[in-house]
Amino acid sequence: MSSYNADEVLAMAEQIERNGSTYYAQAAGIVESENIRLLLEELARWETTHEAIFRELRVQFQRQEMETPIFDPEDEVALYLQAIADGHVFDARGNVLDMISAQKDAYGLISYAMKMEKDSIIFYLGLKNLVPTKAGKEKVGEIIAEEMKHLAFLSRELSSLPI
Repeated sequence: MSSYNADEVLAMAEQIERNGSTYYAQAAGIVESENIRLLLEELARWETTHEAIFRELRVQFQRQEMETPIFDPEDEVALYLQAIADGHVFDARGNVLDMISAQKDAYGLISYAMKMEKDSIIFYLGLKNLVPTKAGKEKVGEIIAEEMKHLAFLSRELSSLPI
């Protein structure tokens, strides 16, 4: 049975946003295109804002509410969320600069960012069902909507790149 609680899951969400902000900020520092640099800097700011929202959610909830374990008798939710947070959404365990250089160009950077945004959305959809209060669910829903906007924004940018 899982020992995760809402506080731990929200901490994972904070880490995902921190990782995303780091990725975007460092990628902005090495790209040559001014337009792509500005886009990446804006995305880094958005991710930092999301991190602050998750941090505030953790502060907002009553301690008792946060310590209530999530019912997960087969550990499926816990394993899924941990796998996503640990390595599949803006993985910060490796060297971010190596990750960025592996993408080679603006097309690669944006494509990678789109994959990570999609993974974030999937994680937050699972998280939304675990957050204990209506207000928390609404905030997570707002972040999901913003992540979808990021994805659409990145998609438009990708399609505007020269082939």
